[in-house]
Amino acid sequence: MKKIIQYFTFTVLIFSMHNSYSAIPIDERSALINFYNSTNGKYWKDNSGWLDSIGTECGWVGIECKNDHISRIDLHNNQLNGTIPNTIGQLSNIEYLDLSQNQLTGAIPDTVGNLTNLTTLSLYINQLSGKIPESIGKLNNLNILGLFSNQLSGDLPASLGNLSNLSWLYISYNQLTGIVPSELLNLKKLNAVLLRNNCLTSDNSKIVELLNIDEQWQTTQGQGNNCSAVYDEKNQTLAIQDVAVGNQHYQVILKSSNQNFNIFTLTSIKELVTQQYSQPSQYDQVNASLYIPRVQYSNRYYAALFSNLGNFVLRLEQTIPVP
Repeated sequence: MKKIIQYFTFTVLIFSMHNSYSAIPIDERSALINFYNSTNGKYWKDNSGWLDSIGTECGWVGIECKNDHISRIDLHNNQLNGTIPNTIGQLSNIEYLDLSQNQLTGAIPDTVGNLTNLTTLSLYINQLSGKIPESIGKLNNLNILGLFSNQLSGDLPASLGNLSNLSWLYISYNQLTGIVPSELLNLKKLNAVLLRNNCLTSDNSKIVELLNIDEQWQTTQGQGNNCSAVYDEKNQTLAIQDVAVGNQHYQVILKSSNQNFNIFTLTSIKELVTQQYSQPSQYDQVNASLYIPRVQYSNRYYAALFSNLGNFVLRLEQTIPVP
């Protein structure tokens, strides 16, 4: 009998060793539970194993571990609905995070900057909004950054230029505005960059050359971007993609010269080989006025009329909201 009991105990021990995992740190388990609750885990397409007892976390659907830490989360296309909690930053050993093709809303938390072991961050095809956090520039091991098809707004953070290992940068189809930061030129390993269908611009020839890796960048700077001019609040500049002066077309950048943001001076002008917009901005030489059919300012669109005060100093005369 004693030998039978010993054999049974040994068998159960071996069985349990093959069907359980070492417990991950309690703060990582807590972060997973917070994430589950914040994204309505009860209604996910597949939530197998989630919220089971301590020591089972590495067997939860979408979770992989390495050295008793969470190393991978892949929950793409799993009907996640809600926000990404700040506690995601507690998963500091994670190397792969894919939450794409869900219904996530709200901002990307600043604490994503704690995930310095990440090589892939995929949050595309969601409804994320707000600015891309500056802290994302701390992810020095990042190889792939996919944020396209969301509702992200504001400037592209200059800190993206710190991602020295980045090969793929996909941020198209958002509501980003302003001038593409020159820091992107630091990304020497970049093989693919998609920024199309935002309201971004640049008069830096090297940046334009970089963006032309995307063959559709040139064609989508016009109608595809849905903005003929962009006001950059940070630099107080107004970038106009296509200004028609008679039969000639120009790319123009103006800078606000006072705190009222209604007086602008010409800082850059570049002649375009071809017309960029089906409805370009129009400079009326007879009346010395500039009409812009669609200016993006603070995520809203306006038609704007400027008068020329001389030496191409422009005064904003009228703005009209447009769809």
